[in-house]
Amino acid sequence: MAIIGVIATLFVIGVIASSNDKTTTANSARGSSIPKPKSMPTTDYNPPISSDKDDIYLTDLRDEDSYFAVVPNKTLIDLGHSICMEFDDGATTKMILAIGIYSNVPPTQVGEVVGYAVMNYCPEYTEKVYNEVKSHAGNI
Repeated sequence: MAIIGVIATLFVIGVIASSNDKTTTANSARGSSIPKPKSMPTTDYNPPISSDKDDIYLTDLRDEDSYFAVVPNKTLIDLGHSICMEFDDGATTKMILAIGIYSNVPPTQVGEVVGYAVMNYCPEYTEKVYNEVKSHAGNI
């Protein structure tokens, strides 16, 4: 059941980030020099962060990639926990990466979410992810 949540969340991230890119592209096409924001203000946009792990996870993601600046905190946190639940249920790294990619989230960002989720929420899967990625290098 958690796999449906991962798919839905990754789809939402793709839609949110995609719509932000289209707005920036549309502004550029009109001759506007408004740059794509590096981050969105958090006042009234994101709920308070609920734990130190969540804070570190969100900071890691947003410091790594501005793609996540427009994605609400709760969406990213829920996705991180869902990824760990998938590993708990026996999913492979390749399966989780494929779900994200098929949800129209760019592969780099899918990898970042999975990596930071494992690092912050379920570090017991670090070796599993490392070994699976290493053994499938070039096939993911």
